Amino acid sequence: MISTRCADTQMPGEAPSRRRGAVTALLGFAAVGLFTALLLAFSAELPGTSHEARAAAGKRGIIDWRLEKPEGVRYAELPTVVGEMGRSRLRAGWTRVYARWQRLQPLTGLQGDANRDGIDDSYDLSYVAELDTVISALHAQGIRVIVTGLDVPRWASDQRYWVAGQFDTDVVMRIGDPVVRNAWQNVARFLAARYAGKADHFEVWNEPNLGSAVYPQIVGKKVVGPAVYLGMLKAFYTGAKQGSRKAVVIAGGTSRRGANDKHSTSPQYFAKYLKTHGALKYLNAYSHHPYTPPGSKPSPTALPQRPKIMVTLGNLNVLLKIFPRTPFYLTEYGYSTGTKDLFCVTVSAADQARYMRQAYAMVQRKPQIKALLWFLVTDYEPYQGEPDKGIYSGLIRTDATRKPAWFAFAGGNSITRTMPRTARSGAAFSISGTLSTRLGSLAGEKLSLQSRRPTGRVWKTVATATTVTGGAYSFSRKQSRTMVYRVVWGGVCESRAATVRTR
Repeated sequence: MISTRCADTQMPGEAPSRRRGAVTALLGFAAVGLFTALLLAFSAELPGTSHEARAAAGKRGIIDWRLEKPEGVRYAELPTVVGEMGRSRLRAGWTRVYARWQRLQPLTGLQGDANRDGIDDSYDLSYVAELDTVISALHAQGIRVIVTGLDVPRWASDQRYWVAGQFDTDVVMRIGDPVVRNAWQNVARFLAARYAGKADHFEVWNEPNLGSAVYPQIVGKKVVGPAVYLGMLKAFYTGAKQGSRKAVVIAGGTSRRGANDKHSTSPQYFAKYLKTHGALKYLNAYSHHPYTPPGSKPSPTALPQRPKIMVTLGNLNVLLKIFPRTPFYLTEYGYSTGTKDLFCVTVSAADQARYMRQAYAMVQRKPQIKALLWFLVTDYEPYQGEPDKGIYSGLIRTDATRKPAWFAFAGGNSITRTMPRTARSGAAFSISGTLSTRLGSLAGEKLSLQSRRPTGRVWKTVATATTVTGGAYSFSRKQSRTMVYRVVWGGVCESRAATVRTR
């Protein structure tokens, strides 16, 4: 009899458009004390960060929308959210946290004690405390944090581009105004200094090549969005380096597509504009969101439907060649399992897991890429009962059940199997074993038995079985010729192949 254990294939190492709401009111110093107490209590429960844990996490990152909500974080659920991402569950090495300038500095010119506790008097202390709590909790789990800026405050917005006279946080900032430029530079210095050692990576805006983040982009022949962004990048870089020499300033954060008009700029155009206008002096890395758009072949290796204005994982080299010596961070990526989705291409749950593994294998082969962040941990359905208005690229469904991709991301899966070395032609024999995961054994999971000839390459599914208590499974087979077999958990894990010879 042959008895083997095979661990799963280990993974090496465009956000939806959001119309920003109004900033929350100042909560006062009482909130700071409460948040500090929550932080201390939570951090005390977590082990310290180890270099080994971070090295094992490699390039795997993930984002949880509950840490980025415009209205703020729910502190009661923070331990659960961060714990799911941490060492005992998903073991993510990276994540992203928004730093919303509108919430941080809704007003200017406030009077009071200057630079109190290192915090500008115009900053919202309750929001600073929120960032403190979230970043410290993630750091305690050994997760590297990329802080991404977005949301222009009203006082910094360029009113010339307001639509119908209405303010929106997406409208370009008046970066040419010394007051605005200095304030933005000071924000960068504050963030880099305050979170040095806990969050040293800073992404300058989210999807700035879209009008839903920086509006407008190109008006007639006038380049507005990319030009304003270049000014933002220069100011942020200067401030961040003043705050911490170790600050890593990441430019880009671009969406997968763009039409080179008022509402969007292609990622290729955006990157080339920055490079030709001297941006390399003001960045340490570049980032992109290489989603596969609906209408394109879903495989990570496939080219997008319109490669001249789209950049996916399949043609990412277009951007890598523009910045050949610049480290890259892919700060959003994913596939949806919902029948309808706001922006992700929809695939089966098994294919979501399979494509995830392929994507991480692809980036592992590219040293220039430092991290790929999956979007999201949990499906996002803001409107109950309206599945066409949600995001279903999460690893956990809204009913809290885990998809196969959760186990593919977390790793630690294994399939044991026992089978005879030989079998008589036409006689029945058994192939059995157990499935186990990082969460223990699983019942109710569908496994497939695949076979091929010893000289063949193509696997064919010949039987299916469902695991029972203890993760056990069993197949009964007959064969007339020597065959090679493996057991497959769709998209997540394949056992080693073994041969049963016919006698």
